[in-house]
Amino acid sequence: MARVQGIGGVFFKSDETHIRSLVFDRQGNLIAGSDGNGLVYRIAPDVNAFVLFSAPKQEISALVVDPAGSLYAASVGDIHTPSPADQAPASSLPPTPAPAASSEPN
Repeated sequence: MARVQGIGGVFFKSDETHIRSLVFDRQGNLIAGSDGNGLVYRIAPDVNAFVLFSAPKQEISALVVDPAGSLYAASVGDIHTPSPADQAPASSLPPTPAPAASSEPN
């Protein structure tokens, strides 16, 4: 990544709502955790970026790289808020009533 004194600019753009956490790994890559879809990006010094991890939660709230180089991410929130119909197990739905039998011949 080129370092230019006194000039700011966008070097990475994400479609996520926010970038919430940042850390550098041992290779000098910037690791960014997002809010929106819970994505962890790896952004190389040459600004090539890709999604490293997609969490089952909405927000990556913290990132840390341990001395061995392992990356840990903390995530919070829900991506999908289920509706009451989504929460009802299929076995609890009432049975479909059978049509009433007629005793009179047609």
